Amino acid sequence: RRDLLWRLAQLQQDQGHVTEAELCLEQVAELMDDATPDLERSIWTAQMLNLRSEAAEDIDPAELQSAAEEAARLARRHHDHERLTQALHAGVIATAMRGRWGDAAQMLREIQQVGSPHDRREARIWVVLAYVWGPAPVEEGLAYIATVRDQPGQTLRSSAITKAYEAALLAAAGRIEPALDLARESMYTARDLDPVALGMIAQGAVVVPLARGDLEEALRILTEGIEVTRECGDLSHASTMLGWKAALLLEQGYHDDQARQVLEEAAAVTSPYDNASVGLVQTCQAVLAARNGDPLEAEAWVSKALTTIDAGDAISDQADIRRWLSEVPQLRGDIAQQRRLLVEARDLYQAKGHLPHLAETEQRLSQIIS
Repeated sequence: RRDLLWRLAQLQQDQGHVTEAELCLEQVAELMDDATPDLERSIWTAQMLNLRSEAAEDIDPAELQSAAEEAARLARRHHDHERLTQALHAGVIATAMRGRWGDAAQMLREIQQVGSPHDRREARIWVVLAYVWGPAPVEEGLAYIATVRDQPGQTLRSSAITKAYEAALLAAAGRIEPALDLARESMYTARDLDPVALGMIAQGAVVVPLARGDLEEALRILTEGIEVTRECGDLSHASTMLGWKAALLLEQGYHDDQARQVLEEAAAVTSPYDNASVGLVQTCQAVLAARNGDPLEAEAWVSKALTTIDAGDAISDQADIRRWLSEVPQLRGDIAQQRRLLVEARDLYQAKGHLPHLAETEQRLSQIIS
């Protein structure tokens, strides 16, 4: 019965039913006794921490990472590839929360070596995510997708998620028209899939309208993703999209009150350990403080936001946050710091190969009067 409950919990988690998955694992714990192997106990700990982090509870990813590493150590000793894959996936979640996509990619490569066909397929999805959010150049991500796009065993779900993130990479490479087609196709398919899939697809598809400067369409996609993921309890994805939505409302320049409301919603569901979500919220607080005429508070938030986002290697987020934060010194007439933030953003976009945002940032730099 324990094994059946394990598998049911995994199924519930895959479909975004976080509360139901936690209940299944709690039933597993009730069936454990002194004879339960250490490996099973270790995996249970990692999985429960993983679920609680998805529910945006205050789970330190270092604690989750430690539990995942211990479970992986035991699984390797017992040559248990199924448990090893579960442990490695928990480790991927921990590193992604910390914005350390390079570390996540290493664990994903091991899953692709030892995992089942299902696990390898899921790992390929996460590798694509790492190419979008991590430090690897856009063109490397597109080359990877070309090698896995038509591999046998793809499902409607995995294909739709992959297409959304291929669209994100194409948009970053400046190939807007094919990116639009893929983004629309993936969002259309997403509405017939599970909530987690829709949330993941929304976060990929939204990159496309942002690359072409269509903030209204980007906000529409994010709002749809937020509603679905929050309803199913997948608050870790919802919190990131809420922070992103607030940043875009502020970028529009005339939605400060609405942005504050969205920030309050984000604060209610954001784990203090979720690198991207916290960095986005801090960035918005900096901009709002600057617009309210409080330069000291604004500068404090700027420092916090940069410290948070720079703890990882998500260079696209690092660039976006610098681009948004450049408004803070601009409002107080500090041209030197405004230029410094924009130059750093430009260099990060260049390293990533995000051509539309690179061009936008270079244009803003050219408009600064020395």
